Amino acid sequence: MPSTAVPMLTGGPLLHSEELTRLALRRRPAPAPDRAHVYLAKSGRLYAPTGGLSAAELWRRAPRRVYDVDLAPHPLTLTIELAAGAEAGTEESGPVSVELSWVWRTVSPVAVVTHQLVDVLAVAQPQLVALVEAAVADRPWRDGTELSAVLDEHPFPPVNLAEGICLFQVRARVLAA
Repeated sequence: MPSTAVPMLTGGPLLHSEELTRLALRRRPAPAPDRAHVYLAKSGRLYAPTGGLSAAELWRRAPRRVYDVDLAPHPLTLTIELAAGAEAGTEESGPVSVELSWVWRTVSPVAVVTHQLVDVLAVAQPQLVALVEAAVADRPWRDGTELSAVLDEHPFPPVNLAEGICLFQVRARVLAA
């Protein structure tokens, strides 16, 4: 039975998946420095040995599938709208556009495969919006200029997600003050 390769055409860390045959008598090429191989065993267990598996290990363990996971850092941006809270005696302004930028990187290739993570933006967006909302929750602001000042004062910590990625270098900037 020939191996079947399935490219993952997305913007996520899961790049490629390949079904393996039992007669894989030669060593698979080692993953590139910015990638990891995650193997699916007959038992359903996932494992990611450093440097891949030797021909003997491929024969003995007989994994059913190998996944190619991206370990390189990647920048992403997202624009959200925040509405100012009404304070006593002030008029509420319209929503303010905020651009979020961050870098993501895989920290657990096995978790990426477990969660079949192919869309980083889908899992990162709720976490990042929550970070920004928490940053401005106890700081009243009425317009883009005040919001910009609040965001400039607030450092955003790195966030490790259960899906096996880390969001870091998080920045928030007001697009139109």
